Amino acid sequence: MENSCNCTPILKRKLCYCGEVPILKTSWTEMNPGRRFWGCRFYGKVGACDFFEWGDPAPHARYKSVMNGLLRKKNEAEEEIVKMGRTMRNWKIALWVVLMFIVVREAIRLHDYRVLDLEAIRLQLPSDCMTSECLIWRQSDCNCHQIA
Repeated sequence: MENSCNCTPILKRKLCYCGEVPILKTSWTEMNPGRRFWGCRFYGKVGACDFFEWGDPAPHARYKSVMNGLLRKKNEAEEEIVKMGRTMRNWKIALWVVLMFIVVREAIRLHDYRVLDLEAIRLQLPSDCMTSECLIWRQSDCNCHQIA
């Protein structure tokens, strides 16, 4: 039985005009979505020939419509994934900024508590005692208040 399509079986594959075995590629154009064809392995390079031969029969109109719709949905989904990736990156940056703000705020709060604590200790010391040892080691360990 004779082959009714415009296809050439792989066993009967001829060489392209360069003398090389052509490779099977897939068309993703709107007119031939998903249709396979044989083309020169050097296509797009210097010295490539223009060998071209369809490997699949021409698609029906309904097939083209369905494939093009699926391709559009796939492309839209990929674009959405890219957008979601950007959004997630922006949220990570915002979260990092908030976290750093909290860390800095708590560090300042801790520093303020220590300053207030030192100020309270200073107020408890006699007015002539202003050494850093008095403030750091508290009044009981202060050398300047010990009676000789």
